[in-house]
Amino acid sequence: MQVTSFNPIYGSNNIKEALMFFEKLGFNQIHDFSSEGFELKTLENSQGLRVDIINNDYVRENNINGYFAVRINVDDINEALEFFKENNAEQIMPLFQEGDSRILTALKTANNDIYYLIQHIK
Repeated sequence: MQVTSFNPIYGSNNIKEALMFFEKLGFNQIHDFSSEGFELKTLENSQGLRVDIINNDYVRENNINGYFAVRINVDDINEALEFFKENNAEQIMPLFQEGDSRILTALKTANNDIYYLIQHIK
């Protein structure tokens, strides 16, 4: 498994409010995707730093309005899934294909850290 990028994800059941907060910090939206039960915004600042804002079943079921997770872009999502599961992580979101551009899932480790794995389809 090769990690190709790494950035924070902010989980919120109020995407609009979170987006306004990060815009005040100097971030601008560069990507927007939504599907039934899933919403994702990617933001970037003038220095090239990125953060994702996400609302999904896990966020809503746990009534979360603000947590930080880590996004890890990988070259092989199946290999990454295997790595995390071998290290006692629990998959908390099924594999989800976002349009034609990428596949993603989420896992929670034994110490409750949350990682979103994303593989861009080339």
